[in-house]
Amino acid sequence: MLLSKQKGGTMKRREWIFIMPPATYEISCSICGGEVQWSEYQHKVWCWRCLKDTPGNPGIFGGPISLEACEIIGLCLDKIDLKTGERLYIKIKDGKVVWEKEK
Repeated sequence: MLLSKQKGGTMKRREWIFIMPPATYEISCSICGGEVQWSEYQHKVWCWRCLKDTPGNPGIFGGPISLEACEIIGLCLDKIDLKTGERLYIKIKDGKVVWEKEK
């Protein structure tokens, strides 16, 4: 895992991204409120207006949301493994949320 130094500490490179863009989850730039894309760094989004990685705002992840509610409104919480490019599907196993390759 590659690291990058930025003011305030070290950032780890992201290993996965959600399959849908941040705006789908109501995530925007925490500085200017602009539209963002997934950053290459964990817990960050890239703002085209500010031209930097920011924490973003939490969007729908700022509070509890059920998987059933996500399905009803068309939100997909599947991920893409950035190393392999494979889609990881969200599942409930033994009462826990996990992401797995389709078998």
